Amino acid sequence: MAVLADLRSIFVDWRAALDSFLSRPPASARTYFLSNHLLLWIHIPLFCLLSPLPWISGAKFSIAAVAGRLLLPALLPLFFFAFAFVFDRLLAYEKPPAIDSSRPFNGMLFCALPAFAGGLFHLVHPLFGMIMTGLFGAYAVLICLRAAVSVWELSVPQAMLRAVAAFTIILLPALAVSAVFHIVMTFRVLTQVLSGS
Repeated sequence: MAVLADLRSIFVDWRAALDSFLSRPPASARTYFLSNHLLLWIHIPLFCLLSPLPWISGAKFSIAAVAGRLLLPALLPLFFFAFAFVFDRLLAYEKPPAIDSSRPFNGMLFCALPAFAGGLFHLVHPLFGMIMTGLFGAYAVLICLRAAVSVWELSVPQAMLRAVAAFTIILLPALAVSAVFHIVMTFRVLTQVLSGS
């Protein structure tokens, strides 16, 4: 599979792999995700389900338990993908890339492939798989930052600032939900205090 060759090339020499990727025919982010990231991502819930250690240790077989064991491991690499997508768009709309390419988009999505490489570790145990996915995801973020410095010709502080902006944009929905929840709870407590109950 081509995605495995891409993954190997990123771990061997990420800059050469990125240059090779940017020289390919253009593709939309959706098409690239479906043809590459998705192929790696579908193995994560599958291997979590097939992992023997949780069942041997007495894990409950219920819809809620199985869903809980599959949901977080499956969402973790998507978080890194979302970061790469937003980071890529922030860079692309700010200024063109330094290298000669007909398509400025999706370079960071390519750099995010390692975050999806932890599927096999979920077969050992979902928790171990999540730890490895976190490490691979951190490596993907590091590659994105280095690519922003070398390919997009940003300084390290500029790249860090845009990375923080990308993380903030991703976390905004969660922050909004948390804020609404706390406001509702505050009003509920205030109503109880005022009613004397």
